[in-house]
Amino acid sequence: MSEIPGYSVHATLFTGQSTIIYRAVRDRDHQPVVIKSLVQERPALQDVSRLETEYSLWNELNIQGVIKPIDLVK
Repeated sequence: MSEIPGYSVHATLFTGQSTIIYRAVRDRDHQPVVIKSLVQERPALQDVSRLETEYSLWNELNIQGVIKPIDLVK
């Protein structure tokens, strides 16, 4: 299981070619979170750009029942 500083990772939900999604708990407040991360240690610029665009789009949605992104960490 991957180690992500500040989070306790409990499960891998999905592994794709460029991204991996984890179920985790944020250590500081025990908030359950879903973390989407790039697989490669040095990802391609287009993968980083796609993730930033995805974050921006999801962050603008204000629909009940849709999960809101908390943070984009680089």
